[in-house]
Amino acid sequence: MAPEEKDPGFCQNCENQLLPDSKFCHKCGSPITSKENEIKPSDGEEISKGKEEIKLQELYQCYSIVNNFRYKGIYYDNLKINWFVTERKKPQVPFDQAIIKYSQLSTAARAHSEKYILERFTQMEVELLKGYLNSIQKISAVSEEIELPVSENERGYHAIPASPGTDFIILYKKQSYNLPFKVEGIFNIKTADEKIIGDDKETVISRFLIGDLKKQPQKK
Repeated sequence: MAPEEKDPGFCQNCENQLLPDSKFCHKCGSPITSKENEIKPSDGEEISKGKEEIKLQELYQCYSIVNNFRYKGIYYDNLKINWFVTERKKPQVPFDQAIIKYSQLSTAARAHSEKYILERFTQMEVELLKGYLNSIQKISAVSEEIELPVSENERGYHAIPASPGTDFIILYKKQSYNLPFKVEGIFNIKTADEKIIGDDKETVISRFLIGDLKKQPQKK
């Protein structure tokens, strides 16, 4: 008797339940393929990859918008956290293909643009990260494909000059972290809304409104 096929709603590699419309398993990273899409070679024939061999690996940026974020004793809403890969050694895409005029760049310019590429996510990585954030941290994330090749002016997040309110989240040091690559996040509380907590309710006051209130003359 032929073995019973696994439920298509579960990963065929680790049997983890899949997220809706996932292309990769958020637990083990295996690609999700349906039986109808499988390609099998005929006898004595090889499957030609054709365009797949010359197509660049797709790279993505990923961010979250979070509420009730506590930073130095103050809570913020609508805070944007940009996620990125850290301590990556090998590029996902050859630098000379991923960066415009790469061979003509100075050593310093190459280092900056290389860091930008190393910090971006592959499709598999971004699916794994989104699954982790959603299932473990209860945070939603949005991913956007970046256009390759990128400008030589792009910079990695750690190359951004320090400014008041800018800080990092070392996500990969959390006890629940289980991804096979290291992720950090960067944010600036000046782009968020400070939450004012009252006696009986919580109100979000825009940073622009707070600035206007401070300019008003005090009543005598």
